[in-house]
Amino acid sequence: MTFLLGRDVERVDSFLTSPTVEKVVNATTTLRDKCILKMLAQTGMKRVELYNLDVPDVDLDQATVTIRERGSRSTRAFPISDDLLVDLRHLLGRRQKGPVFTNSRGERLGVRQINNVVSTTGKRAGVLGLTCKALREFFVYEWKSLGRSRKGLARILG
Repeated sequence: MTFLLGRDVERVDSFLTSPTVEKVVNATTTLRDKCILKMLAQTGMKRVELYNLDVPDVDLDQATVTIRERGSRSTRAFPISDDLLVDLRHLLGRRQKGPVFTNSRGERLGVRQINNVVSTTGKRAGVLGLTCKALREFFVYEWKSLGRSRKGLARILG
């Protein structure tokens, strides 16, 4: 813990903990940002995969998100939690196509904007240096701590 400007601030120097990630998710100001942070932390997906995610890739009935590899026919599916599923239902509403995560003009949210959502929300929660990669590493750490197979992890992470 580092003391900065009169408030306790955590630095992302090692693995994130579940309470820290929960604190960051609770510091979001929009449903979109909440879904972005949950998606990164709960699926281990890469920032570029989140960027490329389209509405048809989200199967709300099967509670999965499918990643389609660019330039390849291969795909892999991520299971999503019940709480993320509820949030995604609200976020997507009746949309059938287009990007999952959009900016205020309805355009695909850019990679820099995704970085900004993560780092700004981290700062708001008192977690300095939060990155998309740190959330992916959190997913890996959680997967391993639950004793799940390395082969399954490799399949999900791609």
